Amino acid sequence: MRQIISLGVLFSLCLGVASSLIAAAQPRVGGPCEYETIKGFAKVTAVKVIDNGGQPSTLVDFDWTLDAKDAHSEPMRLSIDSLKCKDKKAAEKALTVGSRHELVLEKIVRGTCTPRIWTYVGPAK
Repeated sequence: MRQIISLGVLFSLCLGVASSLIAAAQPRVGGPCEYETIKGFAKVTAVKVIDNGGQPSTLVDFDWTLDAKDAHSEPMRLSIDSLKCKDKKAAEKALTVGSRHELVLEKIVRGTCTPRIWTYVGPAK
């Protein structure tokens, strides 16, 4: 009887060690993550509605710049669905070709979370 209990304890220990080794070998996905917050401006250059598997999705192309003068802009594209904002319908209505808006970019600097998170602040002042 004592041998059966000892074998059971030994088996449980081996199983626990094996589980820990397997978990340690898997790459970690998710947090904790750190982001750099970058405030900037977007000048909308195109708006396109696409069929996303039966669901319409609005894509917005824009020139991203860190200052209000549009110097040194970088072309970007994002889906309205991926934009963080209080009112997506109002943001979608405001994002028209030629319009300028304040956006905040959170760019990952550590970890394996979402690499870029865009937040809509509102029309540029």
